[in-house]
Amino acid sequence: MKPYCAAFASLILAACGGKQVEPEVRIVEKPVAVPVSCVPKNFPAKSVMPDTDEALKAAPDAAARYGLIAAGRVLRIQRDAEVEPVLAGCR
Repeated sequence: MKPYCAAFASLILAACGGKQVEPEVRIVEKPVAVPVSCVPKNFPAKSVMPDTDEALKAAPDAAARYGLIAAGRVLRIQRDAEVEPVLAGCR
C-alpha cells in the first residue's frame, strides 16, 4: 500500500510542477443597441385640460359641464395633431 501512496504522491507533485499555461486573452467587440429617443427635445409638454374631474364637479350646471368637455375635446384634437406625426416618425 505504501508504494502506491508514494507513487500517487509523486504523480501529484509532478503534475503541479509543470508549466503553467497563461490564459489566452481576446478582446471581442459586440455591437449594443443604444436606445435613442425619437421625440424632439423641444416637443411641447402636455397642456392642462379644462375638463378635469374637479372642474366638472365644480361646474354649476350641465351646460357649463358640456362647455368644459367641448373645450377639452378641441384641445385634445389639437394635441393629437401634434403628437401623431412624431409617433409616426418613431415607428
